[in-house]
Amino acid sequence: MRKAAISLLCAGVLVITLAAPSLATTYSAVCGIPYTGATSNRGIAVNKNAGSPYYGYFYGVDSNAKVVRILKPDSGGTSATSYSDTKNVLSYATQPPSTLLIHAFVGPDDTVWVTDYNAKQICVGPPGGGDLTPAVTGLAYKPRSVYVTGNYGAVGTRVYVAECEGTTATSKCEVFEFDGTNWKRIADLGTLGLSKPWFVTVDSAGNSYWASFSTTAPYVKKVNADLTVDNTWTFNKPSFITSGWTPGGIAYVHEEDEPAQPDMLYVSGLYQTSCMRFDMSG
Repeated sequence: MRKAAISLLCAGVLVITLAAPSLATTYSAVCGIPYTGATSNRGIAVNKNAGSPYYGYFYGVDSNAKVVRILKPDSGGTSATSYSDTKNVLSYATQPPSTLLIHAFVGPDDTVWVTDYNAKQICVGPPGGGDLTPAVTGLAYKPRSVYVTGNYGAVGTRVYVAECEGTTATSKCEVFEFDGTNWKRIADLGTLGLSKPWFVTVDSAGNSYWASFSTTAPYVKKVNADLTVDNTWTFNKPSFITSGWTPGGIAYVHEEDEPAQPDMLYVSGLYQTSCMRFDMSG
């Protein structure tokens, strides 16, 4: 069976599959990742592209400093037992007013995607550090998180954006696609019935899962690959959680070495010390 490494920081959850034997339900701390100098550690991302020179690189969003800090594994890619600060960052050459970077995502071509909440845009930057460049602009509301399927600049690449400015009335779930020249909004999904859509992940079939930063159901909604809402799919809070529960992040992982049930959703709980794994039925 494959071991899944879980990186947790603030309200985020990131799952990295590793080709190493382990019990699927057993996790232990491998190493701490030093985050020296960060004063507001928001979103995190890890390069999971095996074979890339940036495989295993850790990207931490430092909102107060308005940068994305880059740390590299000392050995072993995503199975490294120690990390070092590269001293390189991603940042704007010229910052928009009131820049607030809060979330990052690494695409299959190593491009780093970053949400700028206050500028209402999604930026891109090179994996080794450098300038952030606006890519997807004209969002309906301020973006909380982003998920990308495809390479930057490739026709058909999709960008899924969860947007929320604090209320249901100022929230939206949107999908954009690159047509070779421009980014086109191909789906305005509204709020999907979620109180505060903050998080989004996409599975290998192209289905997307949108999670709400809320103590009340629905917690997660599914949208099919054809961008229609799957109203037959429901997500239930585990019965053993009797107190209030708020999703603090969501991630999809495909574990090839577990053929009986290879697809799983991982959901972290805000203000809790656990990350739970769910089958795809919710």
